[in-house]
Amino acid sequence: MTDKTLTFDEEVRLPRRQVASVEHRAMLIWGWTTIAIALTIFALMLTVPDGKWQLLWLALPVIAGTLHVKFQKPVLPDPTSLYLMLSSVSRMVIGVIFVCAVAGCYFTYPSYFIVILVLAMWCGVSAFMLDYSRLKGPCVGGFAMAAAILNVSGPTTVAVFMAGVIATLVVPGYIMRSDARKEQTTACDR
Repeated sequence: MTDKTLTFDEEVRLPRRQVASVEHRAMLIWGWTTIAIALTIFALMLTVPDGKWQLLWLALPVIAGTLHVKFQKPVLPDPTSLYLMLSSVSRMVIGVIFVCAVAGCYFTYPSYFIVILVLAMWCGVSAFMLDYSRLKGPCVGGFAMAAAILNVSGPTTVAVFMAGVIATLVVPGYIMRSDARKEQTTACDR
């Protein structure tokens, strides 16, 4: 069996296919879990005067991490180095979000802003490194939501945060899932 040399275009498309086929599930799990917890916190902010509801953010890694492991797709047989690098960046983003969630329980700082900014940067890195033009719009939306968070206060902050999570996790997750399904359909037709 001979090794096939990939063209430049194929080298760019291969990591994009790998990321789309594997990472979309994680983005949707983490995105929708974050939205569910943010909606709960939003409702509690409106009804309960005690600020202890911020501790609910500590449930995010437990719930989303468990779902991520349960519904994780098998590892790719031969991941490219670009895919491996983006995968490690994804883990770093999850770590930063967890640290922000824990620190937000004890300190007053713009944690929602930092989380959306990091997610928007991750979305941008993925879009530009993979030449994934469909992710550039959600990236810009994430940066806009991060800037908007600095201009609001109270429960509105959580609402803008949810919009930022939708822009940087949920929408790209659905875009990647759509692309992965198209790729599977195309591969089956060949």
